[in-house]
Amino acid sequence: AVVVSIRCRKSSVSPRQLRLLGKTFRTAAVGREEYKAVCAVPIDAPLGAQPLEIVLADRRTVTRTLTVRKGDYGEEHLRLPAEMANPTSPAHLKQIKNDRRRLRRAYGSSAALIRFSHPFTMPLSSTIITPFGRRRYLNDIPKSPHGGIDLRGKTGTPVPAAAGGRVAFSGRLYYSGNAVIIDHGLDIFSLYLHLNSIAVAVGEQVKQGQIIGTVGSTGRVTGPHLHWGIKVNGIFVDPLEFIKESRLLLQPVGEE
Repeated sequence: AVVVSIRCRKSSVSPRQLRLLGKTFRTAAVGREEYKAVCAVPIDAPLGAQPLEIVLADRRTVTRTLTVRKGDYGEEHLRLPAEMANPTSPAHLKQIKNDRRRLRRAYGSSAALIRFSHPFTMPLSSTIITPFGRRRYLNDIPKSPHGGIDLRGKTGTPVPAAAGGRVAFSGRLYYSGNAVIIDHGLDIFSLYLHLNSIAVAVGEQVKQGQIIGTVGSTGRVTGPHLHWGIKVNGIFVDPLEFIKESRLLLQPVGEE
């Protein structure tokens, strides 16, 4: 993810949105004549110089350049029961379809404001057992890159919110098991998956450090752990990098 900071002196040229790699990102006013936005770059984005378009209130466009570099994420091979690795039963397929509908509704609930006042922190101080972006093969079938980090944890270990926000989703999913998703504003969401128990409800305002559930092994897993992810406008980004970016997002323009 990339934090974009903009200062302008006239409301007629204030930034309304940014466009990068075919996606549109909203801006938030963070002070007098100051605006911030967070742009996300997919793992499979084209490399090299890419145009970043800033759309102003008067509909003019200012273009800057963002350089995308190749990342090295590695791969891993896992063995799972056939139905869990590649569901075929009508009941499971129906559940997966319903899960996607519920998640679309949750991810569509964000607003053009920043809901947190302190930089993100790790939800658990433990070993990372699977890093972000690793390409996974389940029973030798290629799957999407890992959209977060897996943190080692014992079943029942309390899981705190990485930052303040509003609970956008709380419930059971086929792949992710018991899940909590928090909306932090500006289409920024944090995900806490495979939980043993859930301690918050949709619509609830949570503070950084508030317990939102406990570590578990629900959903498509091989053992207890916490999957922690960050999604920006539909794109998964590296949570460890986003911790750094969240600090920049909260700093005054010109002091980053």
